[in-house]
Amino acid sequence: IGDMKGNGELDVIATGMDGRMYAWDARGRELDGYPVSMDEVPGQYDIPTPRAPTPDSKTPLKGAWAQPVLAALEGNGVLDAIVGGWDGKVYAWRPDGSRVPGWPVKVELPQAFYARDGVDPAKMILDPKLQYAVGVADVLTAGKPQVVRRSFPC
Repeated sequence: IGDMKGNGELDVIATGMDGRMYAWDARGRELDGYPVSMDEVPGQYDIPTPRAPTPDSKTPLKGAWAQPVLAALEGNGVLDAIVGGWDGKVYAWRPDGSRVPGWPVKVELPQAFYARDGVDPAKMILDPKLQYAVGVADVLTAGKPQVVRRSFPC
């Protein structure tokens, strides 16, 4: 809940398991540009379901459980809606329903970490679902917010 339109009234933002984000104003009317949708995941509804790289890995899906977080990502004081999806991406939308430039961002470890830690990526169990809310703060003291995302524990 926050004032996305900057008009002094609270708006309600919610995510759905269908991969959409919904937004309503204080009177219960949908905000212009909403609902918005996460990216389609190729093969999500194909039968049979494609195998993941390892037997216990999970395929990406379009959807979300995490609650959205509102934060001014572009430094203009306007609240954007941010949420992690089951496809391993963090999405961000403006109050008008357009995507914040540069988003979504796919969350993944840099390849150098695998070599550094002696991990064979072909043997890892992968589950791209980002199921918890993001954190937003200027942790780098750079004068602009950074989005912090915890991965799914497995």
